[in-house]
Amino acid sequence: MESRLSRRTAASGGFTLIEMLVVVALVVILLGMIGLRIGGATRDVRTEAERLAAVIQAAQEQALLGGVPLALRLTGDGYAFDTQGADRNWVEVVQDDVLRPRRFARGVEMDSAMIEESPAASGARLMLPPSGDWLPFSLTLRRSDERWQVKGGADGEIKVAPAGTRGS
Repeated sequence: MESRLSRRTAASGGFTLIEMLVVVALVVILLGMIGLRIGGATRDVRTEAERLAAVIQAAQEQALLGGVPLALRLTGDGYAFDTQGADRNWVEVVQDDVLRPRRFARGVEMDSAMIEESPAASGARLMLPPSGDWLPFSLTLRRSDERWQVKGGADGEIKVAPAGTRGS
């Protein structure tokens, strides 16, 4: 009995394979969480830019198919869509899941907006007529030094790409 006890004590001086795997798994999980936090700003801005592009594309299609003029209106912290009422006045679209007013994610803001190569301020409208006569535009979103651009051409094609770092 004494020899079994002394062999077991001598063998337990190191770590088992299971213990080593658990430690490695914990380190990998922690590094992954740190990596998500570091890369989060880029993904937030990119996600917002991609969402904005998709919503504009949906609005273009709705204007064409529905025969009703729509307009993207830039707000201080996001954007909304307007439609023309029977009296030809613009009315905010609120009852539509796709075209409802939206706010940018926390920390994301509109860095610059150009419609037909002219600067567009908050409250400006990008017209989406049912005729398909699209105006070229460029909307740049920013969070810290990360910038993503949503660019639309006269042909209705919308692209999303990194805009580079501030000052370049």
